[in-house]
Amino acid sequence: MGVVLGVAVIAVLASGCGGGDSTDTVTKAEFVEQGKEICAKRKKDWTAALASYEKKVVEEKATQDSEVQEEIATGILKEKMVPAMEVQLQEFEDLGTVEGSEKQSEKMLKTLSVAVAELENKGIGGLRESKYTTFEEEAKELGLTCPI
Repeated sequence: MGVVLGVAVIAVLASGCGGGDSTDTVTKAEFVEQGKEICAKRKKDWTAALASYEKKVVEEKATQDSEVQEEIATGILKEKMVPAMEVQLQEFEDLGTVEGSEKQSEKMLKTLSVAVAELENKGIGGLRESKYTTFEEEAKELGLTCPI
């Protein structure tokens, strides 16, 4: 009997290990509340990145030099903006999907993932072509306002 109990305890403990998975769900209210925090962090990081860009343009005396501005923007994008979006994506994935709207939530995450990849692969050009506006629309359908 002790062995059976031991196996049962191990099975229960093992089922709780390994962190979250794609079947984790949250209520819409939880999603909106936590989602606002996730979006606010990314927006704060992007605002700081923009300030950093503007400062560097002035420091490099590049206010009239679009080539240098693009180099600076590319560096800021790679160093600050893309990592902020990667964190945003990871936090949304960790949050889980909205109860009753799992497919819609998964679609939103996929769109955000594509937006991150576009920025990583296309640099500044990825901003112009970004799926981020589609992500914003899909988030809004789930009750979350998450502007770029």
